Amino acid sequence: METLLLRTAARRSDGRVIPPDTLRGGARDKVIAALLQRGWIEPADGGRLLTDAGYAVGVGQAPSRRRASTDCMSRRPSAIR
Repeated sequence: METLLLRTAARRSDGRVIPPDTLRGGARDKVIAALLQRGWIEPADGGRLLTDAGYAVGVGQAPSRRRASTDCMSRRPSAIR
């Protein structure tokens, strides 16, 4: 379940960790506590976000936060042939 949460959060543009509704009660608390303890997520704005270490576990590397926010603006469409 931990890996699923990390991979899902890594795919989100904001890196927010949102446990599925099927993960309830004590199980949810234990998974979140384990991720926090390992340093893979951190509390932020009433939720939880992936840390660079969490990205590394989930997808192999953390995205460049500076490039991620401007990357789509710097791309130009290729010429149509």
